Amino acid sequence: MSFATKTDYLGLETTGLAVKSNTQNASNGVLQIPKSDGSIIGDETYGHIKNPSCDYVISRSVTLSSLSLGKCHNTDNQYALQSIKVSTSAGGEPSFSATGVQIESGATQAVCTYDVDTLTLSPARHALTFGAFTFTESTSLVLNACDFEATVDISPSTINGNPVASDAVKGMETVNVTFWSSTELSAPSISVATGWHITNDFTCTGADSSMFVWTGTLTKYLSASQFA
Repeated sequence: MSFATKTDYLGLETTGLAVKSNTQNASNGVLQIPKSDGSIIGDETYGHIKNPSCDYVISRSVTLSSLSLGKCHNTDNQYALQSIKVSTSAGGEPSFSATGVQIESGATQAVCTYDVDTLTLSPARHALTFGAFTFTESTSLVLNACDFEATVDISPSTINGNPVASDAVKGMETVNVTFWSSTELSAPSISVATGWHITNDFTCTGADSSMFVWTGTLTKYLSASQFA
């Protein structure tokens, strides 16, 4: 037997980054025909849209410097990149995933796109800061996990269920941070990088015989690049 070939719907594969699983997330519209008593006597399907997602393996260090949300990175210019997510933690395998939206046939990008900050990925099992903040690690404060996500809203206009126009709005980057600390009395002291700001203040939880866990969220809003 042989394993099935995985499709890189979003066109993000490169040396050190390979698709390990994917989902088409295909859907149709359904028009139901009811009788006067409310029972259904027939239906008709229309349109066929895919909103694919891909999970990637990080096998070596790789720098992603030209990712744009709202743009088609795949060769058939069919799926606009809607989101990417990188998860890192102390001692845990890093992960990279992405989602897309099917847009009008032959398009190269939406009216607006949003450039994602350069990302340096590594198979090392370390928690990263993604350049959103700096802090001083000590025996009383350590970075346990940090997840990076870049997202944009894409809502294609359709005719008979088929996409005929699209645009991307509200591009942003987010990091969700988890610190371990020896105290619950003061939030972790960090220096926030330019363009980033704390949108969810650090909050603390604790359990018996464990470190205190501080979690918070930082956000950076992206500027749109106009293409039409």
